[in-house]
Amino acid sequence: MSFQTRLARAQALLTAAGIPESSRAPWLCRVAWRMGVPLRPPHFRSWPGNVIYHAVWFGTVWGGTMWLVIWGPQSMSPRLAVFTAVLTGLLFGVGMAVFYGYQAWRLHLPPWSDLPD
Repeated sequence: MSFQTRLARAQALLTAAGIPESSRAPWLCRVAWRMGVPLRPPHFRSWPGNVIYHAVWFGTVWGGTMWLVIWGPQSMSPRLAVFTAVLTGLLFGVGMAVFYGYQAWRLHLPPWSDLPD
């Protein structure tokens, strides 16, 4: 089955379950899909996959913003800034992985490989 077919099936399941579009197809996923990147919806990713995905984008955006707005002007050590951004990204990633994993479990969503044909 092609990625687009699985994605359509996954989106149909999530829509039928009442998951809002912002959760079933976050903006970064939609951008990736338009670029042809086969990125699974968050409810169908593995737990480590969700941790890494959310930690990388959030840690980068949040850390960069904090550096430009607060830490840079305060002359914070770059090493401490990177450590703080990585730790914050990981905490956010774990939180989002728990959120999506719990929703997938509660809704009894099948694994990505078991989506119906």
